[in-house]
Amino acid sequence: MNPTTRRYPRTLLEAFPCDASNANPIQRYRQPLPKRLFFWFLRNGWCAVPLYLIVLLMSGCVDDLVAVQNMAGGLKDSTARCHRGDIESAD
Repeated sequence: MNPTTRRYPRTLLEAFPCDASNANPIQRYRQPLPKRLFFWFLRNGWCAVPLYLIVLLMSGCVDDLVAVQNMAGGLKDSTARCHRGDIESAD
């Protein structure tokens, strides 16, 4: 104890008259929620890939892939015929 101020200096154990079990811990700073979610996705984002594939297969979007491939094949034939001169362009 300081005899002049009659107070305990902060560096002494007696300055805080409680043991560690009664002390209140300093609260930890938490980053903002969007930043935590962003870094969570960076750490665990690979978990979304199987989920995305399951949703893609279960929703029937794979059937659309076959239709798109057929349409692309038809367009390829049409462009090939146009380049050969079998079909005149609409220009």
